[in-house]
Amino acid sequence: MKTPCLLLLIIVGFAEFSAGQTEFWHPPFDTTKPGSKQSVKRLSLDDAIQLTASRSPFLKSLNLKHLVVRERLRQAGLWSNPEMATEFEEVGWDARGLSESEITISLSQEFQLFGKRGANKELIRRELDLTQWQSRIAAFDLYETVKERFYTVAFAQRQVELAIQAVELNDSISTTIEHRVQRGAALESELLLAKLEFQRAQLSLLQAKAGLSTAVINLEALWKGNSDDLSVIDPEFDIAPPFDSSSIIAAIDSSRNVNSLNNEKKILTAAANLARAEARPNINLTGGFKRLESNRSNSFVFGLSMPLPFFDRNQGIVASLEAQLRALDYEKEQSVLETKAEIQTAIKELRQLLNRYELLENKLIPQAETAYRSLRDAYLVGRISYPAMLEGGRALIELQFELNAAKLNIRSQRISIERITGIILE
Repeated sequence: MKTPCLLLLIIVGFAEFSAGQTEFWHPPFDTTKPGSKQSVKRLSLDDAIQLTASRSPFLKSLNLKHLVVRERLRQAGLWSNPEMATEFEEVGWDARGLSESEITISLSQEFQLFGKRGANKELIRRELDLTQWQSRIAAFDLYETVKERFYTVAFAQRQVELAIQAVELNDSISTTIEHRVQRGAALESELLLAKLEFQRAQLSLLQAKAGLSTAVINLEALWKGNSDDLSVIDPEFDIAPPFDSSSIIAAIDSSRNVNSLNNEKKILTAAANLARAEARPNINLTGGFKRLESNRSNSFVFGLSMPLPFFDRNQGIVASLEAQLRALDYEKEQSVLETKAEIQTAIKELRQLLNRYELLENKLIPQAETAYRSLRDAYLVGRISYPAMLEGGRALIELQFELNAAKLNIRSQRISIERITGIILE
């Protein structure tokens, strides 16, 4: 299958970030590979990216948007058609037919001088550059959406796993308490509380499964998939991927806001140049032939016409565009300040999330597991009440759910930084 021109511009291969060599806004969509078949029910992140690259209607629409501007550029290079004119003079009522008439047949051609054609083509080239930039941004955002939805499915799968563990745990506790009630070592109220917790765990499981189903539907919508039992392979989670914060902050000039303003400035500059060129007149050359029927003589006729440039009718347009250019300089200055603050804030928030995740994984959850085992053993020998053991189990389960949410938040924050800077961190 022939690969569309635009999609070839979307750089193939994952961009690797380093302080010395950074690639910006290059989504790793490889449209030269055949699309992955979704007969495989467990998808990796690469599978999801490839399915989107090969099947996404959105990427195909970007190619057509490119075609619109490319055809406008081709149109700007075409000459206008010459005009043919015919004139009949000295045709009177008393003359027989056209015996005393003068017949003139001429062709005229308008010529755009003073760089008008070049200025017009330059303006459209700048608009094409903007379209290419917007297409890269849109493709990059689509890539980030693939990751975002893929990680949401991975999060939802883990939520289901944790909910199943909670159901099994509460079922085991209910069974244990039921045996203790039969032996007279526990109260009926403890068994009722245990069954209530078991029902709550089952309800949480149903909610987690519903959340997983919704996440899968949203992921498959990117490539028009329709699989009821799709699952994803959660990639290995790196709590501290290597990236240089100072280099990311230094990449402000390549941020989407600054890039957009730079492209807009180039378009306004080209529009101002075109307005200056169009203030100068075009020349219309005419050539033809004249026939005098009275003496049957022929002659050539030539003509030249042009408007007199007494007044510059584009001076207001040029002044307006120049004012817009100066305004863009101030907007860019403000955008640089805001983007820098946005990146710095996002990096700080990411560090806080990473610290929270590390604390949960390495300290809080191990401590909660140890505490719950101790509480369970103490309950079985009658040293503590059931609510005390229940509180310990509930705390452990909540921390495990919190760890899963922290992983998703870290991934989402990394994606947020990527959306600002155009640098792929993972």
